[in-house]
Order: sequence, then structure tokens, then C-alpha cells
Amino acid sequence: MCTGVILALPVVLSRWVRKSQARRSAPGSVNAGAAWVVGLTQALAILPGISRSGSTISVGLLCGLDRETAGRFAFLLSIPIILGAALHQVLTTTGHLGVAPGASLAGFLASAVTGYVALRIVMHLVRTGGLALFAPYCWLIGTLALIFG
Repeated sequence: MCTGVILALPVVLSRWVRKSQARRSAPGSVNAGAAWVVGLTQALAILPGISRSGSTISVGLLCGLDRETAGRFAFLLSIPIILGAALHQVLTTTGHLGVAPGASLAGFLASAVTGYVALRIVMHLVRTGGLALFAPYCWLIGTLALIFG
């Protein structure tokens, strides 16, 4: 439900966001202040139920980044986290899972292709302003989880 609120904020505060974007001197760039705020938002996404990409993109928009820049920056920020998690997984599970190298490679390739397709879809939604459409979905699923969980 928190992610729904975060996704809806740029739409609700759209007038303020437009003013913030108008004050930015270089479209397509990220200033140090926006980078810090978006980075701190990414750190907060460690909390359960908070979407890392959704929150960093939304906060990037609130910081005055244009849609394309907010989306690209959010996904660039994910690279160190994903690589670190993958390295940790490899170092802590090597030899313990009994998975053949070929199966691991197939899983990696399937994950890479699926991730690329998902990234393309999300970036399209960010460019068209459709990311906020997920807010009602998050509220509905959160409400159902509270009722039936």
C-alpha cells in the first residue's frame, strides 16, 4: 500500500513537479541533490512491500527529473545492487545446491531475457506516465492482504 502512495505522488503533485522540472537547467542530467535523495529512497526500499524501482522513479520525478532520466537513473542505480546480490549468492551457495553449471547458465539467460523485456515495458510506462496506474493495484492487493492475511 505504501508503494501505491509513492507511485501516485508524482501525479497528485504534478503541478509542483512541473515547476521543479522547469527550474532544472539541464534536461537529462541528475544533480547531486537529486542523486542523494533518490539513493536514500533506494536504501529505504529494503523495507518489505516497498518497490525499489517504483519508489526511486517516483522520487526522481518529484526531484524534478524528466521521466526518461528518472527511469534510466533508477535502473542504473540497481546495477551495483544486482551484481552484489548475485556475487553474494554465488559465494554462499557454490557447491551446496548441487545444480549443474548448464542449468545455472540456462537460468541466468532466462532471467536476463525476462529482465530485459520487463525493463523495456517499465520504461515505456515511465515515458508515457503510466507507472501511476499500478497504484490502485497496490492498494487493492494490500487491502486484500490485510483482510485475508
